[in-house]
Amino acid sequence: MKSGLLNLSTRKQEKIKQALLSEFSNVSLLEAKVANIVTLAEISRGSFYTYFEDIYDAYQWLASIVFKNIHQSLEQTQDSLSAAENFILEAKDSPYYNFLCQYYTVNDAVMNSQKKPSSGYFDDLSHLKDDNEISDWLIAQAIHRLIRSYFMYPEKSADIIQSFQALKVWQKRS
Repeated sequence: MKSGLLNLSTRKQEKIKQALLSEFSNVSLLEAKVANIVTLAEISRGSFYTYFEDIYDAYQWLASIVFKNIHQSLEQTQDSLSAAENFILEAKDSPYYNFLCQYYTVNDAVMNSQKKPSSGYFDDLSHLKDDNEISDWLIAQAIHRLIRSYFMYPEKSADIIQSFQALKVWQKRS
């Protein structure tokens, strides 16, 4: 995102955000069109490129807002497993549900293909100091994997909820 977007009024930023949310909730990033976004946002194509480098930049800006909002709502609960389980149970009512469906089924892979390769192909766990930190890391990985599974296979939601229950039992024993 370019700095010009931050100079807009809150109302105009919200209109652009809603236009992006609509487009990226209804079609994959591969099918999204700047023309649709600018029409919904009531801005010119030139203005779009004043605010964003390209459609991927616009997507990344919106995704950062969506995930920030989701994480903030999850952090209000002490127990991360219960928070994530509740998120899944309430996901269909979320204004971000269709966006997240597109994200997990297509757009995450598209965005990852746009990144430059990093120096490593795995998470370096050497910074984890003790069993509690390792356990927290494992729980976070499991939560993200189960949420991804929910959006990819919503018909398996009961199995996913059971997996959260099993993780809670495991966490209590650790």
